[in-house]
Amino acid sequence: MDCTGLDSITIPSSVDTLGTAIFEHCAGKLIIKCNIPSSEASQNAVYGSKFTTIVVDEGVTLIGNYAFTDYQSATSITLPESVTSIGDYSFSGCTGLTAINLHNNLTSIGEGAFVNCNHLSAIDIPSSVITIGTNAFEGCTGKATIQCNIPSYVTGKSPFHNSNFDKFIVVDGVTEIGDNAFTNCEMTAITLPNSVVHIGERAFQNCSKLISIVLPEAVTAIADNTFNACRSLEAIQIPNGVATIGKRAFTGCRSLTSIIIP
Repeated sequence: MDCTGLDSITIPSSVDTLGTAIFEHCAGKLIIKCNIPSSEASQNAVYGSKFTTIVVDEGVTLIGNYAFTDYQSATSITLPESVTSIGDYSFSGCTGLTAINLHNNLTSIGEGAFVNCNHLSAIDIPSSVITIGTNAFEGCTGKATIQCNIPSYVTGKSPFHNSNFDKFIVVDGVTEIGDNAFTNCEMTAITLPNSVVHIGERAFQNCSKLISIVLPEAVTAIADNTFNACRSLEAIQIPNGVATIGKRAFTGCRSLTSIIIP
């Protein structure tokens, strides 16, 4: 605490517990070589510190709950390829964070993990990710690239619910866009690959700024409420293979002037 003259500090791999605010007012660079245990909000080790750069070293597998919550000093946090789990609210409120890399060994992103990281210019979710928690990206801006399937969620519990990403890119190989996947998103555009075969109920409901979308040819059904309240959607072409269009699929699409049905 108050070691304001330090240029950097390294936490060795042997450390298994970290106290609250142990680096308060410390600045410079922090290198972490140990797993970061879960803590309570505002009780993590970096609370009150001023590190501008944080590097998590190779070999670390866990970023615990609330690990960096409300940490606003760091513009860059480097995560290694060894990280497999990012805990609940681990980076929430990191408003200074402009970049973070997620790697292909990552399997789990916790609830609210990146809530209000509103200066991220882009985030890439790797294909290895199996679970993404509720509201994981709420309030995030910029561009999101998604390489994993998006499972179904109950209404209001999607990881992208209330996110402010203006563009989504779903890469080739993704096959499923689950129920409520993008409900209440602020996107203006989304790119879907031809590998997508299923789009769930309310998948794009209330995406009020979405102007256009190209549906993949492999899609065979448009589910209930898929585009409900997409008020800016101007045109859509239904793929040749679509056999059913669900209830209220286009209700409230008041800007829709062209819909092509084969």
